[in-house]
Amino acid sequence: QEIVIDRPPQSKTPLESLYKFCEESEDLPRAFLLAALCRQAISAATKQLEEKTYGLIPWSSSVHPYDTLLRKLRVCMLVSLRLYGMPLGAFPITVKNVDGGEIFSVFEW
Repeated sequence: QEIVIDRPPQSKTPLESLYKFCEESEDLPRAFLLAALCRQAISAATKQLEEKTYGLIPWSSSVHPYDTLLRKLRVCMLVSLRLYGMPLGAFPITVKNVDGGEIFSVFEW
């Protein structure tokens, strides 16, 4: 039984396509749920790999991108809930839009 994690050679984030989907999603609660499920799946798989490889594949580095994404999604959900559904600008509140820095300014927050 071999465990394979979807990680292109140049990528440092496992399940890169799902990570990008969660980053770009406007439906923040569902994106949060999907990111939490991905983190849990990666955590379980990499713990087994870490044990088999005697620490060569570290668990923490595989899970860290999703921990960061979950934190960003929580902040975006908090801001969107505090606005009571009112738009904050021309673009929707997503992790990618907020992270970019060009779309939302500090003064809008």
